[in-house]
Amino acid sequence: MSAIILFATLSQITNPTSLAAKPVPKVSPPAIVRLQNFSNQPVNAQEQLQQGIKLYQQEQFSEAAQILQQASEAFKTAGDGLNEALTLNYLSYAYQQLGQLPDAQGATNRSLALLQNQDGFKEYLKVRAQALNTQGKLQLAQGKAETALKTWEEATKVYQKAGDEAGVIGSQINQTQALQTLGFYRRAQNILENLENSLEKQPNSLLKIKELLSLGNTQRVIGKIKKSQEVLEQAKKLAEQLRSAMLPLSPQLVAETLLSLGNTYQTLANNENGQNNQAEEFTQKALEAYSEAAEISISPTIKVQAQLNKLRLLVDKGNKEQLLEAQKLWTQLPSELEQLPLSRQKVYARINLAQSLIKIREIEVTKVADNKSEEKLSPNPSWLQVAEIVKTGVEEAKTLEDNRAQAYALGTLGSLYEKTAQFSEAQKLSEQAVQLAEGISASDIAYRWRWQLGRIYKARGNSEQAKGAYKQAINHLKSLRNDIASISRDVQFSFREEVEPVYREYVSLLLPQTASTQASQANLKEARDVMESLKIAELDNFFRRACLDVEDKPVSLNEIDPTAAVIYPIILPDRLAVIVSLSNQQSKLKQDKEEQKEILKLEQHFFKKGEKFYSENDFTETVNNLREEKLVSKHTTEDDYLPVLQKIMTC
Repeated sequence: MSAIILFATLSQITNPTSLAAKPVPKVSPPAIVRLQNFSNQPVNAQEQLQQGIKLYQQEQFSEAAQILQQASEAFKTAGDGLNEALTLNYLSYAYQQLGQLPDAQGATNRSLALLQNQDGFKEYLKVRAQALNTQGKLQLAQGKAETALKTWEEATKVYQKAGDEAGVIGSQINQTQALQTLGFYRRAQNILENLENSLEKQPNSLLKIKELLSLGNTQRVIGKIKKSQEVLEQAKKLAEQLRSAMLPLSPQLVAETLLSLGNTYQTLANNENGQNNQAEEFTQKALEAYSEAAEISISPTIKVQAQLNKLRLLVDKGNKEQLLEAQKLWTQLPSELEQLPLSRQKVYARINLAQSLIKIREIEVTKVADNKSEEKLSPNPSWLQVAEIVKTGVEEAKTLEDNRAQAYALGTLGSLYEKTAQFSEAQKLSEQAVQLAEGISASDIAYRWRWQLGRIYKARGNSEQAKGAYKQAINHLKSLRNDIASISRDVQFSFREEVEPVYREYVSLLLPQTASTQASQANLKEARDVMESLKIAELDNFFRRACLDVEDKPVSLNEIDPTAAVIYPIILPDRLAVIVSLSNQQSKLKQDKEEQKEILKLEQHFFKKGEKFYSENDFTETVNNLREEKLVSKHTTEDDYLPVLQKIMTC
């Protein structure tokens, strides 16, 4: 046997991904590898393996893949199948980060083939279990959740056979993500509860904290926010105890735990709609957690992540004091970004900062500061400053040969040109971003830039191109149903802001702007189908899982009831549209901009006040009060406001 291999298996846990403004985090390979030299094992192959791992951890994925490929060939030449299999597993991770899924699958297949019929040796078992974890992640990324679940169940058995308790826990956490994707919410919960009970019996250690951290993050992703809070607070308490004992790395674990805890607090605040004392309490806890994480972190990357999350939260909440604090924070972040090593995370950090600065740039400072000039957010970031930050990110992504990061950065730069009405350049950058994103099957990025292209085409008067771009954006969103359901409540993602408008803006394009213009039956049907898709997405988002299996073949209304009619009230940005579908008849369209004005007044009032309705009487009373206050017309009926009520009650 050519080597003894020891590794930390918890880092093999698949990280939940994000549609959001917040980019997808990297998936870490096994973190600790120690090799013992034997005469038939080339030293340069070992060095290449360690160098490849280091490059991966620094998020220089293209260089890591090149070095790891060389190392795997060297181990193959030396006849060292075990280390070749291990290296191929790392290589698969690098390919995944580059979006090269076929290459990643090939590397994993070769790794598993080398490990067949070697169950008698513990070190082979551990590497095989890692390769199975990698295989499961690839299968989940390809939409094969059921196959991924079976693969991770097999990985659990292999870890059990190897006596690796940490590996068992990691692979079981992976199983919960596959179960969540399949809609088996209760089974996922049962596994998490059993894991929590198992962790309680373990002695306090760094490994236990890492396990709790992974468990808490997973619980947040699947919507168990209170459980996430409890587990992460427990992890924080244990980490602080280890820090008091002056153990190595424990300060960093505290910082990582605080960062995750801040994200959970922010999710709790978001779930309260930001309108009550409890929401304010969670917001304050999140800000404190981010501040403490930045203060104690020994990692520049974690420090910057915490500061960026804090900045985003300050800007999103948007009261005067918080915006003034945000102004102080953003001015110091560009210099701190320069201290980070070149990596994907550095590119994403630049984009994150730019997105917060865009929000600051768009705020009407005079309203925030009550017209007191000495309290204004000065200096405001200029569009040029924001653009320079993103341009630097584009160049860094090119240097890294990282198509995912480059697509994200190019699209963000395109959005800046869109906001400043430089549509020609905005279109060029957005098209480049789409090409890169779709080239690596990154639908979570591609939908954003297809949507952006739709807006740009519309602004330039190209309505047909705009419709095509919107339709493609929605197709990308449909392919992401499970991802939207699982991450839509996370820190920097808003269904209302980042998904719903795509559908409504597309319908607005499909329907004519004036009542005198007739809509084609094809467009009316397409508009109905789009709104049905939006309703499904809203249900997925509400239940935090893809809860409906949609039949590909639509059912004709005439097959259900030949005397029935279906009414689709659609609130669009500039008007209220109603489509009426009758059996065996053409659909009809009615639009009214005046009614939309009334509904928007009501909607703005409800969302501003954070009101919720628990009965029809509550709703009627509120509408009557608004009439008395002359906020809405006395000539409207409660039925006129049913669409907005429906929208409010599901938010």
